[in-house]
Amino acid sequence: MTKNRFKNLLKILVLVFLISNLTACNLASKDSEKVESKDKMIGVFVTEEAINFEAFNNSEEIEINDLSELDKFRRLYVTKSLDKDYDNEYPKYNYDFKGIKGAYMFIAKEAHLDEHGEKVFCDYCEQDGIADAYFQVKDKDSIDLKGTLYLNINSDYHNFCINGNPMYQDSEGNIYISSGNAMVFSSEHYSDGYSSGSISRNEKYEVNNMGEKTTSSQDIKVDFVFKNPCQSFKILEMDDNNQIIKTNEFEITKTPEIFKVSEDTTYLIIEESSLNHDNEIEVKRALLNKKDEDFKLYTADKEDSFCEELIVYLEWE
Repeated sequence: MTKNRFKNLLKILVLVFLISNLTACNLASKDSEKVESKDKMIGVFVTEEAINFEAFNNSEEIEINDLSELDKFRRLYVTKSLDKDYDNEYPKYNYDFKGIKGAYMFIAKEAHLDEHGEKVFCDYCEQDGIADAYFQVKDKDSIDLKGTLYLNINSDYHNFCINGNPMYQDSEGNIYISSGNAMVFSSEHYSDGYSSGSISRNEKYEVNNMGEKTTSSQDIKVDFVFKNPCQSFKILEMDDNNQIIKTNEFEITKTPEIFKVSEDTTYLIIEESSLNHDNEIEVKRALLNKKDEDFKLYTADKEDSFCEELIVYLEWE
């Protein structure tokens, strides 16, 4: 056995040892956990497969002498860049996850220049794939993140694994993904709208603010809900006499971003056709009036575990 292969074998054994001692079904312990490190948890990156950290960290050059060094080994740093379409006063950042497919939500502190040209830090909320996202910065150092990940009940993979990987930001502003725990789901016995559990994490930090020590709290939770993926839908425009003025039919791939409601329409009926886990069409209906500004649909290909959220905005006359 070569020296390099022997090193890799030791790393794998250490990883197996650590993973076997983690508690499944959450990001970490449900109890509050005080963290002494300056790196703060800012969000979650959910993947269908476990991230191969070794492939991104040039493991041949890493010497693991103790377990504390393993933490740095199991990180994936996110590359960020300023969007060229935005100026320094109101910047927008693009985040690159090294091509890894996943759903995420996080609140990062990013620097930009104020009206006086001074560098200030603002909280930037980002999410993709996680629906119903709720972001709250409770004070200068505490955050609260909640969201829902809709799972494709019609997926080819009736048994699939979801990995909840916590995201951190260090004192230099670098963002990285850390190894998280996995949950295993089976969709065969569940129906549309069934909640299948959640992943959650709470971490607390000691903060030194102008010589005064305070505690900040980072709370993150993602609920998992099974969803029949939409195949097509109709928008029925109704008048005061409950008569159909117009029927608008759409394939899910032709979903409009904005739907302009006819002038004489009093209310809408949304008729959604979706596929259940038996590959059968189910029809659901929803009633919308002029107080409703939008409605949501969820779609996915059969090879996908996660559903994509589509929002249709309504323009009432």
